[in-house]
Amino acid sequence: MNKEGESETYIPEVVDENAAKKEPESGAISRRGFLKKLAMGGIGLALTGARVGMRQWEHTIENYLEQEKKPKSPDVSVRFFFSAHSSGKDLHGLQEEVLSADVVTLEDIGWMPEDLAMYQKVSDGTMSPEQGLATKMFTDPGRRDVENERLRAIYNSHKTIAMIDVPQGHPLEKEIHEIEPGFAIGTTFDETLLSIQNYYRREAEVEKKREEYILSRLEEVIQEQALHKAQTTPPKKKLNILVSIGSVHTSMLHTLKKKEVHAEAKFNVEPGQPYRYGFADEIYRRNVFEKSPDDRLAAKVFLQTILVDFLGAPPTDDTGKADRFLRKFIDGFDQGEIVGMFDRLPKDDTKKWRTTIAAALRERGLFWPERESEIDDFLDIRRSAGQLR
Repeated sequence: MNKEGESETYIPEVVDENAAKKEPESGAISRRGFLKKLAMGGIGLALTGARVGMRQWEHTIENYLEQEKKPKSPDVSVRFFFSAHSSGKDLHGLQEEVLSADVVTLEDIGWMPEDLAMYQKVSDGTMSPEQGLATKMFTDPGRRDVENERLRAIYNSHKTIAMIDVPQGHPLEKEIHEIEPGFAIGTTFDETLLSIQNYYRREAEVEKKREEYILSRLEEVIQEQALHKAQTTPPKKKLNILVSIGSVHTSMLHTLKKKEVHAEAKFNVEPGQPYRYGFADEIYRRNVFEKSPDDRLAAKVFLQTILVDFLGAPPTDDTGKADRFLRKFIDGFDQGEIVGMFDRLPKDDTKKWRTTIAAALRERGLFWPERESEIDDFLDIRRSAGQLR
């Protein structure tokens, strides 16, 4: 008896009359025998009575056994393949990434169910890349090359294809298309800088919404595919998801890591070369990461825009090389020289802008490249046996 006159909890020793009997050689044991062995082994809970305690303990073990029957989810790994998407060369290396994945997700704003069906057929090998390409329409040759390379990367890989981008008809699709025209050239340089800042701030706002949508869809795909892998015979222990997407979207990688999802990234760059963003991508990314870009960066975006729009894109299908060229070329101008370039442009006659810009470059002893070898010379790139060194 305790001080309050209540009985202390007492669990009598259980005597098993059949304890001396030999267990079957197979090691099989009945459910009741299993429960008794656990109880007698000293593993127990704080019980309020022998009979009630035993029922609670059996219930606990039964719950445990039920949980053991459920398929265990595989370990999930998400790998991003970050690249530009201006030419087919930007996706070199994607095929190797596809081969090591279980599920491949593709970037495609405004995709439709028939697009997913086409990609899956190409992956299954029942449709050729050429046939798949014929189902799409392109106004930009570079985008066509990108799609061709993407289809070749997944062809006959027998990987599950999933679309996680904003589909056609979604409200976000309209928002994305509304910001595509870009910024406006104002009557003054300050107006132009303000337009640039506002445009990229707005683009970052919309793209952050898009990234949130993509991550939510990625979570759904992970859940669906993890359940599928767990129910296979035997259950798959790992689930590797590949996300092929533009290199400006690295914030999604950081978001997943913060959620303790195993995530890593591969950038498509030449061996030994750092990944460099152009000025337009840089101002966009600063807004995404809430690091306010200054007017000096906006001025470089202006200069890059008029050089490419009126003199033409750098003559190379290597987007990384083009970005390195543009950065080095434009970094040679200070803020005052960029303002001077703006002031020389006849605002009422854009047809004269090409000759005006070219003349301004000649005055500084500069010229715009017409061949890729001229870019190589400017960047001091030397080639030996077809390899960069």
